[in-house]
Amino acid sequence: KLHMCGFAFYKDDPKRQVELHHFCSSINDEVIQCCVFDGPGSNAKLVGIEYVISQNIFDTLPADEKKYWHSHQYDFLSGSFMIPGIPDVAEKSLVRDLINSYGKTYLLWQFDKGDRLPLGEPQLMMVATKDGQWNDKLFEQRTQWLPSFDREKVIQNHSQIPHTEPRQQADWGAHMI
Repeated sequence: KLHMCGFAFYKDDPKRQVELHHFCSSINDEVIQCCVFDGPGSNAKLVGIEYVISQNIFDTLPADEKKYWHSHQYDFLSGSFMIPGIPDVAEKSLVRDLINSYGKTYLLWQFDKGDRLPLGEPQLMMVATKDGQWNDKLFEQRTQWLPSFDREKVIQNHSQIPHTEPRQQADWGAHMI
């Protein structure tokens, strides 16, 4: 299982931003499934799911489905999405495969509200698509569990990877921040 870590916001409340830890496996070359946790440790709670698809598959989705998916390009380029615990060369190779992908994330447990159980309806999550959308405290909090985190180094490594512009039909709600 691959551990990936990224930030997300609630589509209907973009000011509510959280760090999510994804533990993923491939279904095939173009689809990945992830269990999403509220932290990296053994006491973390399972709080959601994410499916990651290639740009090729995204392009075949019905138009009314595409809005539920978020692009990963800016996620990687901003340093908000990363693959901790592996050598830079290996991370760069994985990012090259994922930078043009799209994700669909639902949280079942609103842990940031302090809920003791997963209550209410599943919540669609989205990601930032431009500078200034992430709360900088998220990056500061990341260094609590990953003291070696160097955002500038992550940005530099990811910026060297070729990528396309995100499809306009994705990222529903990102414009609200």
